[in-house]
Amino acid sequence: MTLKSNQNKFAAYLIFACLLMCYSCKGETVKSVSISPSSEKTEANTKESENIKIDQVNAAKDAELTNDSPVNSSIEKLSVKGNNIIVEKDNSIKDKIKDVKEDVKEHKPKEEKDVKNNNEIRDTKSMQLENSNSSSASQSVLEEKIEVVKTNTNSVKSTVQSQKENIPTDKDLQEKTADDPPEESGMDMHTELDKLLKTHVSSSGKVDYKGIKGDQDRLENYLALVSNNKPGTSASKDEKLVYWINVYNAYTIKLIVDNYPIKSITDLDGGKPWDKKWINIKGTKYSLNQIENEIIRPTFNEPRIHFAVNCAAKSCPPLMNKAWNASSLEADLENATKAFITNNAYNSIQNGNAQISKIFDWYKEDFGDVKKYIAKYSGQEVKEVSFKEYDWSLNN
Repeated sequence: MTLKSNQNKFAAYLIFACLLMCYSCKGETVKSVSISPSSEKTEANTKESENIKIDQVNAAKDAELTNDSPVNSSIEKLSVKGNNIIVEKDNSIKDKIKDVKEDVKEHKPKEEKDVKNNNEIRDTKSMQLENSNSSSASQSVLEEKIEVVKTNTNSVKSTVQSQKENIPTDKDLQEKTADDPPEESGMDMHTELDKLLKTHVSSSGKVDYKGIKGDQDRLENYLALVSNNKPGTSASKDEKLVYWINVYNAYTIKLIVDNYPIKSITDLDGGKPWDKKWINIKGTKYSLNQIENEIIRPTFNEPRIHFAVNCAAKSCPPLMNKAWNASSLEADLENATKAFITNNAYNSIQNGNAQISKIFDWYKEDFGDVKKYIAKYSGQEVKEVSFKEYDWSLNN
């Protein structure tokens, strides 16, 4: 019996130790238990000890483990009196647990507020970072635009500086004035040529090239003058036409004089002296053909110029023994045209049949209806036309 009683005591101790371990894991305090065993208990008392309050202990344990709200349940005090285990309620632990819970409740809103504040701080930093990135991008674009403006500004400065460098100084203008002949207009520019022609050309158009060769300085002075005084935009149409007619005739005379004595102009430059570019007008070189066919004819659309320009040949319209000038241009053109068409040495008309200069064949597009044109200046009806052989012998 004693052995069985001891086994029962051992089981009770073991159960109590387990309860202590459970309370310890939950962080709760279990008050000390006083046990006073007695070796002289009877079998009846031992059986009673087995049954007494064991169920209550288990119930207390289950209630503590399953209760969701420890504050609402009472914490029980276990004691052993003799072989009896007594469960008593201990409200002091309940009060402590309640205080802890209240403390948790007080701190929970603060923690939530701290979390909320931390989130707000994180969002603020994120926005600041985004704004910083955006600001950096904007700054980069702004710097690129500033760089473009700087480049354009430098380009403009370079252009302005280049233009400033090209602006002539007062000294440059003075030197230019000293080196270049003064610009002249109208008859003043053609005075030298007028004197030369009146001296060395007959009224019929025969040219004394030998005499001009001896007076060549006058010719050269005139050529230098017209070469540097091409008419500007302010010059009249007649002044421009007079200029180009006189230039053509003066350079043709120079071509002959430079190669005199000569029998024909066609003896020069392989028979094509009109194609050679040697006439210098303000730095640009022209040929006789360019002056006639690319400047005079298309610019002025005047067919009578064919009786004003002279090619130094006998069959050419006679060279006028004076310089052409704007004030008498219309009258001189009309007289030269009529004199050429009615001169039997160049054109002849009998009974409606006209033998005329090759000029009307070469430049027929300028004259339009050649028969009507001849009839207008000859005063005779023209039914048929034929062209004479052209005499390229020198017109001296």
